[in-house]
Amino acid sequence: MDKKILHTIETERLRVTYTESGGGRPLLLITGYGQTAEEWPPEMIRSLSGEFRVICMNNRGVCGTGGGDGSYTVPGCADDAAALMSGLDQGPWYVAGYSMGGMIAQELALRHPGRVGRLALISATCGGAQATPASPKTIALMNAPAESALEMLENTGRYLFPGAWRAAHPDPFSWFPPVTCIPPPEIYTAQQEAIVTWEGTWGRLPGIRIPLLILQGPKDIITPPDNARIISGRVEGSVIIEIKGCGHGICYQEPEKCATILTGFFEEGEEK
Repeated sequence: MDKKILHTIETERLRVTYTESGGGRPLLLITGYGQTAEEWPPEMIRSLSGEFRVICMNNRGVCGTGGGDGSYTVPGCADDAAALMSGLDQGPWYVAGYSMGGMIAQELALRHPGRVGRLALISATCGGAQATPASPKTIALMNAPAESALEMLENTGRYLFPGAWRAAHPDPFSWFPPVTCIPPPEIYTAQQEAIVTWEGTWGRLPGIRIPLLILQGPKDIITPPDNARIISGRVEGSVIIEIKGCGHGICYQEPEKCATILTGFFEEGEEK
């Protein structure tokens, strides 16, 4: 199926929209803050779709996914994902979550352990007091106002990508794929509140007893690299892979390399 075609499923919790491509063992990709299912790098999706049935879901309130009971929490989003998975394939699934999606993916693995066979966290944090937060300067940059689409992209690039990468890719409109749907402002607010109020998983992380890969950019200023080590230190047998020169937007800087790493990790599960 074409990645750009938006599918809909009515689950016991809410209506969920998603894109689908490829075939084989199901792989769920969970997006980050303010993102849509269309915003995964096309090169990354194309590569992963050669090996897996790739499902990219829209989180609640985004591009047709319903609001459920009206609340917005990280654990609630994980339950939404589990409902989607139940409706599409009994699995077990491979799961990869990026940024806020990494928070949701942790909750998914902990709250619905039978659903997830292997887990990858990309630019993620365990949240709570034990996590290493972004600096006040970075937070101010993330909240900087923009008067045009170009200025918004430039601001976004400053906290997602290192300066050297931006200099080598000077056109901000080339950084992200085009989208047909943009989340409404209230969803950005709801997601931000969900992140801030999330208690985190640090105390529960040892309960993740499936293979875990943590993919991290060493120049990430939103979820600094210490966060990968904090998570890994709590999950026995977990592996950290850093891609040189990457920031928080690691998937956009190195989409094919990310896909290759993820494919290798998930295919280890096919061999057993």
